[in-house]
Amino acid sequence: MLKRTFSNREKVLLLVLALLVIGIGYYLTVWQPVSARVDAAALRQADAEDAYAIEAVRLVQMQKMQAELAALDAFEADQNAAVIPPYDNAKKVMQLLNGILTAAQSYEISFANVETQGNLALRTLNMRFVCTSYDNAKTILRALYAGPYRCRIGTMTFRGQDGDIQTSPVAVETEITFYEFLSNVEDAATEAGS
Repeated sequence: MLKRTFSNREKVLLLVLALLVIGIGYYLTVWQPVSARVDAAALRQADAEDAYAIEAVRLVQMQKMQAELAALDAFEADQNAAVIPPYDNAKKVMQLLNGILTAAQSYEISFANVETQGNLALRTLNMRFVCTSYDNAKTILRALYAGPYRCRIGTMTFRGQDGDIQTSPVAVETEITFYEFLSNVEDAATEAGS
């Protein structure tokens, strides 16, 4: 083998070269991969923090909506407020009308075709009834207005049969529109076809 002694200058150059190779090796095998992983972890952490912030905002909004719905339910329970029932509530409306109009001497109801406006079905009816007094007629109309189903009472006509509305039997004519909620397009299409 070759035996040669290196000069001090060569030893220094070999040492520098060895340190340079070790430094480059450390940089390529340790520093770069660890830095890439740290950067990727920081990016994932930032994404997770953004997602957490978005979910926190959604949670606050959902809690606010739930509180509003609970307040609305409480209000409806306290006030016995009318609701908009799902579509095809005609049977229940007829039961309601039959129950309320038992206080009348006679009544007559005619239904118009159901109309749709967006997600609402409007069930309009013309009603005529005769009561023993004006106060009884007002009681019936108030019961309809305060009923469990959302409705609009249109024009009303009161006629006293003996000329005096306060002391004689009263005939009432009115138009009432009950509202129903159409849950989807098929309900609207079915109603438009009928």
